[in-house]
Amino acid sequence: AQRVEVIEMPAANLIEVETGRSSPVGPAFDRARHLEATSVLDATDPEVAAFTNRHDRPGRPTLERVRALRSAVHRHIDRKDLGTAFGTASETVRSRRGDCTEHAVLLAAALRSAGIPSRLASGLVWIPRKGGSDGAFLWHMWTQAVIGDRWIDLDATLGGTLAFHPGHIAVSFSDGGAGDLETGGRAMLDV
Repeated sequence: AQRVEVIEMPAANLIEVETGRSSPVGPAFDRARHLEATSVLDATDPEVAAFTNRHDRPGRPTLERVRALRSAVHRHIDRKDLGTAFGTASETVRSRRGDCTEHAVLLAAALRSAGIPSRLASGLVWIPRKGGSDGAFLWHMWTQAVIGDRWIDLDATLGGTLAFHPGHIAVSFSDGGAGDLETGGRAMLDV
């Protein structure tokens, strides 16, 4: 749903975001890799599995299922703060605390526990200033799920029915493995 064009003079990047569009999974997509539990996305943890079972809607269309899990993660994390450095899904489901990374990690693990491939997206999100027309881009993490042959963006930090908005700019993606997260972090530092 985004296209990046490097402009040589002046040195800049043009980023085009098309709302309502999703990204194809691509020919190199490894379904098994995006379903397996990792040390961070510990989808087989009993508490993560129990959370998923309480909120999943098997038999419903996949889009309904992922939106239900996104909303459940948003409601479940009731202490939304920066007090956690980077919690795993099992730590987050137990502590009910975290910022965008814990929301993204718990949602990705819950999706995997439900049999829906997922990954983590890291990048920037536009945050408008209250009462003003200006704002700033801040670092952010959210989740993507595979529905059909497309990656669908899901931000569990957003409440209500808003699952995502076009102010997100992806910089890197991770399957949730420790090495993959480190590579994505380096990509963000380059930006």
